[in-house]
Amino acid sequence: MTEIIPHSPEISTRPPSASQPSNVEEVKYSNVEKIKDSYQEEPEITPSNMHKVAAEVVGTYILIFIGCGSSFIDQKYNITLVGVALAWCFAVMALVYTLGHISGAHVNPAVTIAFATAGRFPWKQVPLYVVAQMLGSILASITLRWLFDGNPAVVMLTLPDKSTNDLNVVAWEIIITFILMFVISGAATDDRGIKELSGVAIGVTIFFNVLIAGKVTGASMNPARSLGPAFATKNFHKLLLYIVAPVIGAVAGSTVYNLLRLPENPTIKIVTSNFDKIDSQFEPTYSALWEQNKILLDGNGRKLNARISDESVWSTKVFASKLGVFYQISHLAENPMQGWVVLVMVLK
Repeated sequence: MTEIIPHSPEISTRPPSASQPSNVEEVKYSNVEKIKDSYQEEPEITPSNMHKVAAEVVGTYILIFIGCGSSFIDQKYNITLVGVALAWCFAVMALVYTLGHISGAHVNPAVTIAFATAGRFPWKQVPLYVVAQMLGSILASITLRWLFDGNPAVVMLTLPDKSTNDLNVVAWEIIITFILMFVISGAATDDRGIKELSGVAIGVTIFFNVLIAGKVTGASMNPARSLGPAFATKNFHKLLLYIVAPVIGAVAGSTVYNLLRLPENPTIKIVTSNFDKIDSQFEPTYSALWEQNKILLDGNGRKLNARISDESVWSTKVFASKLGVFYQISHLAENPMQGWVVLVMVLK
């Protein structure tokens, strides 16, 4: 008797051929089943507050260790300001890609406060993040002072040039932190930005800020970066300037970007909302394809090329089905670019 599968009249089930051995058995977890599992969406696991706080401690420790450590190396081997700027650049870049999916890779109290002010981070978590960042910075600074024992630890500090007054220090720190936070807001938090390049954009911004302001103010842009070395050296001279100014600059940067942020395209919203509804209609077809293309093994096992052939047939059928979904909803797009967006959504 033939089983009728809804929504897929072109697919029918057939009993095993009489030529097949009687001991044919279904492989429950075959290669095709593994492919099926890879297409099924897994539930997202959100990091706990403990994971986030730990990530901020470790991330800030790494940032200060590499960044301030480069100042010691510059003093000893003269790697120049460009070398120091590159150290900060690559440290930030690596942390964005390493910890961004865990804690957001703030590693900066000014960034955390700016996100909270813009409504992109819960205020109740701000104290946890700030304490974690300060702790990581202090531990890294103490470690560096111990490792470079005998070298003047003052090279870690953010101190202005002798010819720079306090007002200029505040202005410099506000401006460079504004630039940094503006880039962070666009590259890392805007859903329409190219997230894959966010670390590069932020790292390059750090590089140029250090290159421009490093000899003038020390280019802090980060209260934790200034507090840790100050605590390790017990030198708190002008520390307040490097705590207040970066916070002001970061809040201003995120605020200005939010004012310039373009509204989302309503057409894309319509396409996105309708995609799930239409795609759900094809779910029985997908399920039927899986049932029809399960790999069977006889007593001697099947050859690898036969398995590959079955998997290729299944992939082709599912690809064709998804193109059918695209055909039904692509008319909702108002221009070709939006049509390509829909195609990517369907085939992903």
